[in-house]
Amino acid sequence: MAGRRRQEGHGGFSQLRVTDDPVRQTDGFPQRGVGRGRRSPLRDSGGRQRFAYQFSMNKPTRSLELIVWGGLALVMAAIFGAYAVSRFAPSSKTLPVLGTVSDFALTNQFGRAVARADLRGDVWVADILFTRCRGPCAKMSKEMRELQDALPPNEPIRLVSLTADPEFDTPEVLKKYGELFGAAPSRWQFLTGRKLDVYRLATQGLLLAVDEVKADERTSPDDLFVHSTLFVVVDKQGRVRGSFDGTESPSRQKILEAIHLLLKEKQP
Repeated sequence: MAGRRRQEGHGGFSQLRVTDDPVRQTDGFPQRGVGRGRRSPLRDSGGRQRFAYQFSMNKPTRSLELIVWGGLALVMAAIFGAYAVSRFAPSSKTLPVLGTVSDFALTNQFGRAVARADLRGDVWVADILFTRCRGPCAKMSKEMRELQDALPPNEPIRLVSLTADPEFDTPEVLKKYGELFGAAPSRWQFLTGRKLDVYRLATQGLLLAVDEVKADERTSPDDLFVHSTLFVVVDKQGRVRGSFDGTESPSRQKILEAIHLLLKEKQP
């Protein structure tokens, strides 16, 4: 699918387009992807890297598309700061605020309602995946499990995994997935709900890119979603404070150091 190029309409609506090219020429200007170098935060269910670009569309998007693509624009705006945090956070005294998580209403793997208020006062690490994934999701969940095992006991720290596939990933499905990776029920939650709500939290709150691949654009039956492979660290007030590669073991120590810094911060 390399080199896909598409221009649609002229109605002035801006949308991000996913492709395989890290840098592409669009309207005479090179457009750089969401990721930097080989560490793109967008991967599809087959593990292939994808990159996001802007193009025009000739009619208004639906509300879900506005949320997804509007959130992706926020991701692009924050991505350089996010990677700077992932590189320099361990030696820093404080971490920058990259964004704020708004209220949400989702359901965890045990069928219990979860809102932002339930995580207030906790430092949490979030990612997005889906159980039918044949790409990086298993590696991400393995890394999250390793992080879980390395966390200090009796500290207010949570792990949160959103699903990119909420229509398939019911609480029951997520519960089995969590058990497969040894998720501690009191520590690690898997969240599902209305697709609109899940994608809003992912893209606008956590700055995690996600989108469903349209049926006519899939390269295989497993090519269902593209999603970020980042782990995002959120402080006790629900503010995004760091972003780290969720597929690389060296990120674990950086995440632990970021968590340590945030645990010491005093709430206003």
